[in-house]
Amino acid sequence: MEKKWFIGIAAAGTGAALIMGGLRMQRGDRDPLGIGESEETSEEDRQKIEQLYWEELQDEEKYGFCAGTMNVNTHYSDPILKNTGTIEYSSSELLLFNKEAQKLFIVAREAEFAYSGRLQTVMGELAIDVPVEERGTSAEVYDRRTMPVRIDIAGGYIATDPDYKENNWVAAKIGEEWELGPPRTGCEGVFMLDSAPGKDVVAGNQMIAIDRACSTADISGSYDGTFSYACSVVDYRKAMELLEDYRTKEELQNTKDAEISEPEREENPEVEGASAREKLDTGTPLPATEFDERRFVPEEEESDPLSNEDIRKQLEELRQEMQADIRAE
Repeated sequence: MEKKWFIGIAAAGTGAALIMGGLRMQRGDRDPLGIGESEETSEEDRQKIEQLYWEELQDEEKYGFCAGTMNVNTHYSDPILKNTGTIEYSSSELLLFNKEAQKLFIVAREAEFAYSGRLQTVMGELAIDVPVEERGTSAEVYDRRTMPVRIDIAGGYIATDPDYKENNWVAAKIGEEWELGPPRTGCEGVFMLDSAPGKDVVAGNQMIAIDRACSTADISGSYDGTFSYACSVVDYRKAMELLEDYRTKEELQNTKDAEISEPEREENPEVEGASAREKLDTGTPLPATEFDERRFVPEEEESDPLSNEDIRKQLEELRQEMQADIRAE
């Protein structure tokens, strides 16, 4: 299956492209404390440095925290492929504000993505509508060197969708085929901040309120909708509580990924350590027992995943096809 379903939005304009390039280049230089490490640094020393780091962040003269939320709601259309649908993309986050650098870094986040649409395909003389579903959740906690920049007050921009540690966390079902890829933001790569009255409110970590219209188009189609971001101050104690919550969610997510891949590891020792996520990304066929669609769908659908007879039949056909492919190999 072609990867076109995961073609993202290109940053609008040369300036935006340069900023996004800068975001990626800075990934190794985001240690707010500037503590140096090398490959020879022992694990014990790394843990001590990490402890000193979090103790230093209690200095309210230099640092602050806020709890943020991002929401994207857009309509997507591609007149060439006759593909239409809607995107709902949200993220809850813990942010660190470095007052000297005037930047807000994502310490941890939990994101949820859902796309529901249809594309039209021609079979002979018939035009058939094919349902397209893209769904996924991702929980990640970052160390002090890999925290993505969400807002650069000094640089005057907010990143709409900073990189994840694992970008391919959205599972897409087109007809009866599954594939993993990144979320589609449906908005520009960055928005330049606007301090004009009635526009963006960005007061350090005390209060952030940004609402923008998303209207853009590229070779993959056009997107029209809204982007919003809000963040309100939390103290150090509350920030540590939120951080532990995010750590727990990330650990549960990683545990579930490991459990999904366990059946094939037992059948084939050569794939030891490979996750279902990795094999879907490389196009490796999966046995039906390994891919658990519940990992990628909202909880409200998890309680009764087989309530629809058509879905039951489609999943069973998909399992049979996958098992036949594996036996053929």
